[in-house]
Amino acid sequence: MNGKATTFDAATACRGWVIPALREHVYTIVKDGIRKPDVLEQAALGRNADDALLQSFEASFPHVYTAVADGHPVAMFGVAPLAGQDPGDKSAGVVWLLASDRVFRITRDFIEQASAWIEHMNNIYPVLVNWTDERKAASRRWLEHVGFIFYESFEEVDGVKFLRFYRAG
Repeated sequence: MNGKATTFDAATACRGWVIPALREHVYTIVKDGIRKPDVLEQAALGRNADDALLQSFEASFPHVYTAVADGHPVAMFGVAPLAGQDPGDKSAGVVWLLASDRVFRITRDFIEQASAWIEHMNNIYPVLVNWTDERKAASRRWLEHVGFIFYESFEEVDGVKFLRFYRAG
């Protein structure tokens, strides 16, 4: 190494509230109950939120992480290859986060330290993309806070507007 801290080094130094994700963390968060806005968002897409968390974990591995509060998994996030992308193509990744209501125990740390994790994922995939349910105002504000930009256009699914966002690293 060159003696300089990498983004990952900086991110892992963040007070220990984020750890590498394990499959058992999925089951803990599912047992606790995924946040209602996340459940509603997934339902609008025709997906069960519990299944979505497991599928996201599997698609993102090994780039999937668990946020903990008092040693208890409260949220999982990661980045997966863009669907239809060649396996070796690392130009764009789908960033995601699903959480239980317990995530609010670490709100301050989460907001303060999220940028380092987003930057880490941007080092893996130069462009991060996804969609979010327009009804999730807090999520939109957080995404803008960590540098995501929303496209002006939207996709409507079963009467729910989904806003596309991206971040180029």
